[in-house]
Amino acid sequence: MTNIFFLFIAVGLFLSYCSSKPTSSLDEAWKLFKNLHNKEYNSINDEQLRRDIWEENVRMIQKHNFESDLGIHTFTMKVNQFADLTNEEFVKQMNQLKINPEKKSNKKFHMPSNINRPKSVDWRTKGYVTR
Repeated sequence: MTNIFFLFIAVGLFLSYCSSKPTSSLDEAWKLFKNLHNKEYNSINDEQLRRDIWEENVRMIQKHNFESDLGIHTFTMKVNQFADLTNEEFVKQMNQLKINPEKKSNKKFHMPSNINRPKSVDWRTKGYVTR
């Protein structure tokens, strides 16, 4: 019971520390992130928006990794090239492929006439099947 109490105190202190840090302390990390991932933004407003999102994601990663150190999670997280995107933007960007289930392809494979294929293949003799 005492351990749980101290765990909540530690998490609370860490969260207040993360949220109270001035954003200027992240200036160098932001520059490094932009250089490392070749990030360029269309306007000052767009860059500020991306930085705000990035800072929020950095804080979330720090919180998660702190909790991971306490044994709450079994994995850690790192900043990557997507750290300046919201979850919604990331999902939209990564899930763009939309296949129309009603569209049918009339394309069929036609075996070239100059290739002789065997009538059957014993895959066991080729070592592809073990039983």
